[in-house]
Amino acid sequence: MQIWMCCIVYTILSVYALVTPITLTAMTLERYVAICMPLRHAELCSMRGAVKLILIIHSISSVPCTVNLSIFSATVSSDLYTNSKLCYREMFVLFPWQGHLSSAMDQFYFLIMLSVIVFSYVQIMKAAKAASGENKKSTWKDV
Repeated sequence: MQIWMCCIVYTILSVYALVTPITLTAMTLERYVAICMPLRHAELCSMRGAVKLILIIHSISSVPCTVNLSIFSATVSSDLYTNSKLCYREMFVLFPWQGHLSSAMDQFYFLIMLSVIVFSYVQIMKAAKAASGENKKSTWKDV
């Protein structure tokens, strides 16, 4: 496959590989809003908000790919794009520090998504515990 075609395929696949976990994180936030802020749910989760969220998710997902391709295009000569090679992700990593940068970005994304999911579920569990009526004594009749 020619390198220019590989760049296009790499861009699409790397963006959509990151869209899925970010979308699941956004779904967790939506559940948090629905359970913990039910009166604001309709205001925050509208069609316009969904379109904005999709654009935000895709732009966040494209950052690591954009960084890798920018470094790649800045360091290779332009005649390389017409060469044919086997297309794989590591082909775009030319220096060892690029691998470290990619790993650091992956870890950063993972920590942010983990923090959001844990926060959301802890808050949902608190709301569920409060709604379940932990204080059952107040609902009993005095005999």
